[in-house]
Amino acid sequence: MKRCNLLFIMTDEQRFDAVGYQNPCVKTPNLDALAEESVVFDYAYTTNPSCIPARAAIFTGRYPSQCGAPCYITPLPKKETTFMKLLQEGGYVQGI
Repeated sequence: MKRCNLLFIMTDEQRFDAVGYQNPCVKTPNLDALAEESVVFDYAYTTNPSCIPARAAIFTGRYPSQCGAPCYITPLPKKETTFMKLLQEGGYVQGI
C-alpha cells in the first residue's frame, strides 16, 4: 500500500496574522507558498497558551491536564502515545 507523504510544520509563539497570507505587512514567502498549496487551519484554537502544554495536546490528542503536561516546564511523560509514534509504528519514516 502506498503511503502519502506528510509534512507537519508548527511555528512557535506565532499569532495568526504573523504570516504574509494574512497580513501584507509581514514577509513570509515560504510559509505563504506552503499555505497556498496545502491545508491551512483558519479557525484553530489552542488548549493552552503556553507552548509545551499546547504541543503535548497536539502530539497526544489529549488535553494537557490529561496527558501529564499541564504547565510550561512540564515535559510530556514517556508513557504517552503520540501521533508521531503511531505513524512510526505504521511504517512512516520520520525526520526533524
